[in-house]
Amino acid sequence: MHLLPPLGVMFRALRRVPFALWLMIALFFMLAGAEQIAPTGEAKHFENVIIFYILFQVALLAYWRKRPPWMRATLNQGIAWFVGGFVVTVFILVGMGIVRGALGFETATYATTAPIYLMATHAIVVAFSEEAIFRGMLSHHTMLTAIPANIGFAIFHVWAYHGNVFSMCIAFVAGILFYIIMRKTNIFAAMGVHGGFNTWALGLWG
Repeated sequence: MHLLPPLGVMFRALRRVPFALWLMIALFFMLAGAEQIAPTGEAKHFENVIIFYILFQVALLAYWRKRPPWMRATLNQGIAWFVGGFVVTVFILVGMGIVRGALGFETATYATTAPIYLMATHAIVVAFSEEAIFRGMLSHHTMLTAIPANIGFAIFHVWAYHGNVFSMCIAFVAGILFYIIMRKTNIFAAMGVHGGFNTWALGLWG
């Protein structure tokens, strides 16, 4: 008599777990491993960022009695669209840099290596969480709510951009772009585009 179900059945069951729940599990996992992921001196900041996103998402989940459809998407669906959005974005941005260089414009010099915590923070924690919060929950699929939600998204970056108004305007425009991508495809593609842009801007690709 088998006490455990076959592995195939278990994996299929796990893939059916909503992507939103996997995101929370990933955040808690990274919170628990912050000391190992982040370099010396960055662990506390890394923990604070993750805690903030967790609390924000839990608060919004409590607010929405009827869950948005994307929260019910499976792991397979989320990963496929995220990877697609991520790869296409990096390909386009790196390609633009190559073209600029060929035309004689100045191009940025990127580091060939970067700590894994930057990838974990900006491609997973930041991109996934900010899209879930500002597009998936606050925008709630209508342009009427998308504009104030993305103004909030821009203001949310005031510390990261040291109060630079121009940078915050760029964040607002980017937020609207992520919203349009979400409407045309789904939120996971927007997460991938967001993550691809973040990691490119940090110099992880070049």
